[in-house]
Amino acid sequence: MKKRMSKVLSILLASALMVSTGGVVQAADVEDAAVQVQAAEGEAAPAEDVAEAAPAEELQEEVPAVVEEKVEAEEVKKEETKAETPVEEAPEMDVNVLSAGGGELEAIEGTDVSGDLDAQYVTSKDIPVKTAVTGDETMTAEEMAVIQYTQDDVKGEKYCGYSQPYNAPAKGILRIGVMVGSGERTVYYGVFKDAEMTQEVEDAADFVTASDTNGRIKSFRIPAAGTYYIGVYSTRPSSSPVNQIVGAAAIFYNGGDRAINNRQMVVVGQKDAQTNYFKYKAIKTGYLRVEGDTSSSRVALCNSSKKALSGDTYFSKFPTYGVTKGKTYYIRIQSGSSSLGYRFKINNAGISEKSGKTRAKAVNVKKGKTVKGTIQAGSSQADWYKFKLTGKKKVTISLTTGSNDALKVIVYKGGKQVGNGSRTIYNNAEGKLYSTTKWSKGTYYIQIKRANSKSSGYYTLKWR
Repeated sequence: MKKRMSKVLSILLASALMVSTGGVVQAADVEDAAVQVQAAEGEAAPAEDVAEAAPAEELQEEVPAVVEEKVEAEEVKKEETKAETPVEEAPEMDVNVLSAGGGELEAIEGTDVSGDLDAQYVTSKDIPVKTAVTGDETMTAEEMAVIQYTQDDVKGEKYCGYSQPYNAPAKGILRIGVMVGSGERTVYYGVFKDAEMTQEVEDAADFVTASDTNGRIKSFRIPAAGTYYIGVYSTRPSSSPVNQIVGAAAIFYNGGDRAINNRQMVVVGQKDAQTNYFKYKAIKTGYLRVEGDTSSSRVALCNSSKKALSGDTYFSKFPTYGVTKGKTYYIRIQSGSSSLGYRFKINNAGISEKSGKTRAKAVNVKKGKTVKGTIQAGSSQADWYKFKLTGKKKVTISLTTGSNDALKVIVYKGGKQVGNGSRTIYNNAEGKLYSTTKWSKGTYYIQIKRANSKSSGYYTLKWR
């Protein structure tokens, strides 16, 4: 029996994603609008006060820069064993996974494998359904089910074919690929409520013919956890026989809420706008940064009761929050309608902090020394530092921040704010606070706090 899969034997189902921002933005690449250094109310900051985002090589020293994730094992071991560092670097999203289809998670790549579907390859095994975890999963030719059915494999009153139950663990997307090996009938496939494949689940069944040499793929909604049926079928003629050979495989993209781990890539399947809550228990006191490959989704950090501790921030801003070890948080993601979904990961890195919690307990900072700390999400607690001038001097205070919104620094002498001694820094940025005139000798106090009730994050501070 001659077969028609001589050129392409497999459909490679791959969760290739569109990095919709054109790639993952480094801390140094944050757009100008998000890298603002504002003067105190009623004051115009000198032109030199507004600093552009520092080059990557400068930020890597003080800001948890995004670094390449695919490092050699020896480098990973070296990184884990080197001396304890207050701020850990965040691994970079893999920007090499791009969509050829122009939409998030849209592209399905094909792999040419020479060979024929001989009868010896016909098997009765079920259509394999792989669960996508990171978004890099694929289905190879060797994993495909090759199914044969005839007019005697009755499905309903008009059809013949093959179906099998599928127990979906949550709502999401089921991506099914089908190819025709032999037979002259049109082959339909999809997700159904019944074994007879007469009741479609929200999305209409798709079809493929022998002329579709590369097969066809379609994403089907899974509206909720439960048992469904997937399969292939053809119309059953009244006289001529049916002898159909079909190759099929599928991948499930979970669209439900779930617990996540630090630095674990998570793929989320969806077709309509939806809101998800991802549970995470902080393993370190420091910051938590969210990195994703969709710029249209909005992120917020919530407490263990799912009450928002922050405002909504777009993925493109790389929202960063201050978190406490042992506390349970929920990362809320609101995503618009999508062709298939998105993926993201979090980075929870530790920061060793020595700051005062009141002005009376302010920690002394030596000239030129860098200190680091966090402003915790949902807390109004500020951090305090101090330094002393032995004579009149112009002062420069350098800051870097990573936040979901904005952090503010204020300089006091005695009980009063120093003139030109206040700055607000937004998102992931670097800024400097300059004294416009020489400050007189004495002790100065630096307060770092959230700029509003929904802000949190980390910072570095140095004066000279």
